[in-house]
Amino acid sequence: MLKIRLLYAVLFFLIAAFSVFAQEDAKKPREEIFVAPLIETLLYGYDGLAFGGGIAAGYGTRSVLGTRFLYAADADDFLFMELQLLLRFYFFDEEVNKGPFVQVNGGPVWFFLEKPKHSGHGALSIGLSAGWRFLFGKMFYAEPVLRVGYPYLIGGGATAGVRF
Repeated sequence: MLKIRLLYAVLFFLIAAFSVFAQEDAKKPREEIFVAPLIETLLYGYDGLAFGGGIAAGYGTRSVLGTRFLYAADADDFLFMELQLLLRFYFFDEEVNKGPFVQVNGGPVWFFLEKPKHSGHGALSIGLSAGWRFLFGKMFYAEPVLRVGYPYLIGGGATAGVRF
């Protein structure tokens, strides 16, 4: 009789524990993968603004790890390419990535110019971005973004992407 009561007590605690874990999983945020084309304007060139485009991709919820690629040029044929890792943090809403965020970017940048002493050289690019993600339905979004850093001074752009 004691063994049966002990068995019932163990079963009761196991069932209670599983129901608590099931409730926690229901509230767990959905992990997200996103892919987005981007456009940017940067104060990067020798004589003014540079304009370009690229692509960004990332994974995570509330804190996102990803990568971005940008190819841009200014009016004097000063070209550059950035390949950066990004780490992004969202401030609000635990269930989806939306609203304000800050992002740390870093990686190599390559410069291409007609002048031989500059062509093909690179540098380390690092910066801080801030933006806002607006959701359109469950899969689509748009983000305006401002960023500051080195070797560029300031930049701004937008992405429109798909999230899975």
